[in-house]
Amino acid sequence: MFFLSFLVIPVFSLLPYEPCEGFTIANNSNLSSLKDIQELFSYCLWSVYNNPKLDFEAFYNSGIANMDLNIYGNSKDIGCRQVRISPETLPYYQNCTRVTAPEWTNALVITRVDDSSDLSGLLKLDTEIGNIEVFGTGLQNLSFLRNLKTLKCVSYELQNITNIHNNPKLTRLGWDSLKDLKPNVHECTLNIQNNHPDFCLTTNELQVFAEFSIKYERLQAKLCPDLTRPDGEKVCNWGSSIPSDCQHLIGEVIIDEDNESDTWKLSNTTNIYGSLTIQNTRELLDLGFLGNLRQIATLNIGGHSLLRILSNKKLQNVTLPKMKTSPFPYSGEFIIQVDGNSMEIFENRRQCLFYQRQLKTPVKYNGFSCDKLPIAEGPGREEN
Repeated sequence: MFFLSFLVIPVFSLLPYEPCEGFTIANNSNLSSLKDIQELFSYCLWSVYNNPKLDFEAFYNSGIANMDLNIYGNSKDIGCRQVRISPETLPYYQNCTRVTAPEWTNALVITRVDDSSDLSGLLKLDTEIGNIEVFGTGLQNLSFLRNLKTLKCVSYELQNITNIHNNPKLTRLGWDSLKDLKPNVHECTLNIQNNHPDFCLTTNELQVFAEFSIKYERLQAKLCPDLTRPDGEKVCNWGSSIPSDCQHLIGEVIIDEDNESDTWKLSNTTNIYGSLTIQNTRELLDLGFLGNLRQIATLNIGGHSLLRILSNKKLQNVTLPKMKTSPFPYSGEFIIQVDGNSMEIFENRRQCLFYQRQLKTPVKYNGFSCDKLPIAEGPGREEN
């Protein structure tokens, strides 16, 4: 016999967000097939475990793959697909280097474990095809995923969330190796909320999330104060006496008449974690000293624009040649503000739109969007 903890309801009558207790088939010594319930479907969690004769893989391949699953301890399970880590399942997931899932479900769910749990088996994981959810744990960090290099988000929008939530002791991710998010350009979504109040992201983690322009629901996180990185690149806090070899700057970077003669110190800067304001300079002609700047990112969501160029006397060229991604986090309300400068920064709509396309962010020039500027004269055409 097998145990059903709730009545299975057809898919059309059970919405994904409706709470349900789940569906359990467990501890059946003679159960070898589930073909008699092959047509049943539910968005609730299917827990199928400790059925020593059951070939669940055959049932999985028949079409159940798009359901939320917790599968272990059967004659045949589903390997490193739709992995759900809990105290009961840990022994079954010691050798996964890659975990996968269909579009509708998470590839990796971690719950009800703490720092006393042996999660070393997950150190082998380097590729995730699908999203991650971590909730209801007593973990302080997720460093057992420190060798994860690639996270490929699902394309189904309602399920496209890597979700780290409701872990009261969690203060860090510890994802030191993460380098690649696919697909990029606002396709991945991150939600971090209701963890420890001191939860923080490192500059390395924030850099990766920003480079791939992830979307977010909640980002309840600070920037970790660490001035060291796994790649050895130099991190500095912004201030009046920064050295000239800082690649990563933390703080609200303001260039004005008091420090414009020292802008050469920023020639090696690639990333700013905070914001960048160029304002009230007297002699600055261009932003050539920021020729290596690639990215501006912050976790202080809801403040002023991350890039502002305001009331400069001689500044005329604001090109940032290596900055190819929008300031992070991106939102439809975010703009780059260019306002009140004495010299003409953009002579026409074409120049403004080119700058806007390069930085992938709307530009407001003297209070107007680019499409309100005069059309360029001569050959060529305007582009929206």
